[in-house]
Amino acid sequence: MFTVLICGNIKTEKLAVFSEEIAAISRGANYYPIEISKPFGEEPLDSEVSGGASQFYSAMNCNYMVYLNCLPESNKKVKYSCSEISDDLTDYFVKAKNRSEFLEFVKSLAEASIVDMTEELYLVFSDEWDEGQDVRLIESDLDGVVSYFTDNNGWDLWLYNVANRTYVTKHHYIPLVFKVF
Repeated sequence: MFTVLICGNIKTEKLAVFSEEIAAISRGANYYPIEISKPFGEEPLDSEVSGGASQFYSAMNCNYMVYLNCLPESNKKVKYSCSEISDDLTDYFVKAKNRSEFLEFVKSLAEASIVDMTEELYLVFSDEWDEGQDVRLIESDLDGVVSYFTDNNGWDLWLYNVANRTYVTKHHYIPLVFKVF
């Protein structure tokens, strides 16, 4: 299941304000953020990402993690999903859609200066994430995150098949992590 996480080491004195800002910006973009104190145990992370996310949380000394849920709590069919973000990014790139809701969300994070409240901040995109699995790590500011997605059709690694004149996705099981500065 497609997963988008915002996590990091948030300055202790800014933790409450950071959490409120993330929640407000998320809800403004029609995401339903789920704060996760530790990404293991009975927490809401999908089992396909919990091993890698738990290891990442510990190894990077994170003290905050939020799961961006695209489904309201009233939707009981699927417990947690971020597939709308993946669809939005794909439509923006492949179908040349004029606007991406997710990229507008990232721009709102930049406008709120949330990076200034952190020691380290990460945006994580994954379908599956096993403990010990390598990730693609990109260090960037939030404008660079927007540029990456503008140029690369989402977080998957897309290649172009010349013979068929179509884009094909490859390596969609390798998590993509942005270390945001």
